[in-house]
Amino acid sequence: MKGCKGHLLATVLLGCASTSWALESIHRLFETEESAPRPFSGVLLVAKGDKLLVSHHANWPENSAFEPIDKTQRFTVGAIARQITAALIMQEVDAGHLSLSHEVEEWLPEYQTHWQAKMPIRQLLSHSDGVFVSDWYQGLEGEVFAYENLGYNLAGDILESVTGKSYQELVDEVLQRCRMQTSTTYALDKPTAQSAKGFMELQPGELVPVLTGIPDDFIASSGVQASAMDLLSWNLCLHRGKLLSKQSYRQMITSSSLQPHRWGTLGHGFGVQISDQPVREYSQSGYVPGFISTLAYYPDFNISLIVLENVSWDPKDTQRAYYYHDKSRQALLAYLTRGAGRSIGQ
Repeated sequence: MKGCKGHLLATVLLGCASTSWALESIHRLFETEESAPRPFSGVLLVAKGDKLLVSHHANWPENSAFEPIDKTQRFTVGAIARQITAALIMQEVDAGHLSLSHEVEEWLPEYQTHWQAKMPIRQLLSHSDGVFVSDWYQGLEGEVFAYENLGYNLAGDILESVTGKSYQELVDEVLQRCRMQTSTTYALDKPTAQSAKGFMELQPGELVPVLTGIPDDFIASSGVQASAMDLLSWNLCLHRGKLLSKQSYRQMITSSSLQPHRWGTLGHGFGVQISDQPVREYSQSGYVPGFISTLAYYPDFNISLIVLENVSWDPKDTQRAYYYHDKSRQALLAYLTRGAGRSIGQ
């Protein structure tokens, strides 16, 4: 593909010799990039606990608009933000301030005249609220998976009503608790050197900078910026029992609806995609203008996979758009399926 040559690549395989052997198929994704359907621009990490096993970052130096990228730079993570919103809701449940059976109108009385008013918070978090975005049809609540932003945007409003704090304040508190030092809510009007610039593919090979941000009303569903290293901290904070009670965490990772997905049918908890085949996997992906992200955690191995890109590739071809995300996941699953992941990196 034209434009692949000349990338600034930095791939590090860390750990013992068996680790390098086990993960070399991920490394080969970047060695054979000339045969890939499109180039890579972003960060990919594989870690066991907080120990990095694979660290890769790349960008295009021949394009002056692309600045150096590394694992500490912030990317807009799209739907991964929903894990943070769901965890904030569950913290209020743990504190006794909120119940998942509470209806929207109990905390947002202005919705009393809307059909959403009787919707319980549980269904907002599981995307089982019966909303079909294509025609705004209200389906069978609690029975149909409908992936949309409305539920989590309402959850953000409910959090503000319950706590008396802004969503941004609440996010900052949980980020600090999880030691996510560089993450923040999205603010395009306040760019810093830590924020990767996003680009959108208009047609194959034609990229333009993204100059508009996530609307304020969508922050709770899509508007968090995080670095790859901070998302690693998030995985360990959420999944290793540092953030929620055991009961609340269990509810987050319990499937309450089924989600059609390019990986196959997945269970869906609260901001978490759930799969038991071939190994247990908790994941989420994000796609917003300028950025694509994938975050996965394998609890039986304490292994994380993080892929962040600062180009939103044409979504009409999902296999191409998510090429590196899906190929690295497939390579990691192939290894973990053999059971060897429990000793990896030790």
